Amino acid sequence: MELIRAQDLSVDERLQGVDLSLAAGEVLGIIGPNGSGKSTLLNCLAGVQRYRGQVLIGGQHSQRLSANERARQVALLPQASQSAWALNVANIVTLGRLPWGDEDADKIHHAMHQAGVWQWHDRRIDQLSGGEQTRVWLARVLAGEPRVLIADEPVASLDLYYQRHILELLRTYAGEGRGVLVSIHDLALATRYCDRLCLMHQGRLYRSGTPQEVLTPEHLAEVFQVEVHVDFSVQPPIIQPR
Repeated sequence: MELIRAQDLSVDERLQGVDLSLAAGEVLGIIGPNGSGKSTLLNCLAGVQRYRGQVLIGGQHSQRLSANERARQVALLPQASQSAWALNVANIVTLGRLPWGDEDADKIHHAMHQAGVWQWHDRRIDQLSGGEQTRVWLARVLAGEPRVLIADEPVASLDLYYQRHILELLRTYAGEGRGVLVSIHDLALATRYCDRLCLMHQGRLYRSGTPQEVLTPEHLAEVFQVEVHVDFSVQPPIIQPR
């Protein structure tokens, strides 16, 4: 079942004619160098960036959905989030229920436990480290139970344990009949947790397919301008500059 489809997405020179789709049960990784258009693409899909082209959500044109309907279908975890007020963790996670018009305690508590932030439920967000805050904002997104969860560099500020924890959580979330779009710089992690990859280059979709199809030494050398050693014969695969 197709959850989201983008057709000919363009934003000035930042994004040029990108097509992609996400199926239920799938984790789709968006990879590429800094400035290649990853965040712009995700923001378009989430409806927070104006674009040319079209986005279909569950087969419907996104523009025909109300703001609440779209928010129940698609939610974004941006690279950086901040609160205008020093709210506590429980209040921030509760905001994830706004599209549903309720404060379902069971779902809010479940989201906090999923993201590993329950122990801070009464602490103010500004009292937490950057990595801890990232997990709180993820819990907020999880509380809304979107069918498509879009995460922009969700593990960039996390230690090794929580990198694995969050990516396994996203993998499980997709496996429950939902879909996950995630941008990620660590290509080895992308290979391990993503079903398919979209390799961005200068605002265009350079290659898409399975990790083995996309992460070839030739493709990576062209896009990243560096020779890369790739070895899929071991687990986890090795992908590193020569």
